[in-house]
Amino acid sequence: MTLEAEGLPIGMADYLIAGICLSRSAELLPRNRDHFSRIGALKLSDL
Repeated sequence: MTLEAEGLPIGMADYLIAGICLSRSAELLPRNRDHFSRIGALKLSDL
């Protein structure tokens, strides 16, 4: 199921950022963890 179908979209820019990180197996250090935590395969990092 997609985030839009669940009623939880995160915005085009955040989708692009997440896609780049996923394609490069990179971790993301986000300011808005709420948005990016919705993408299960995305690795999030803390400071």
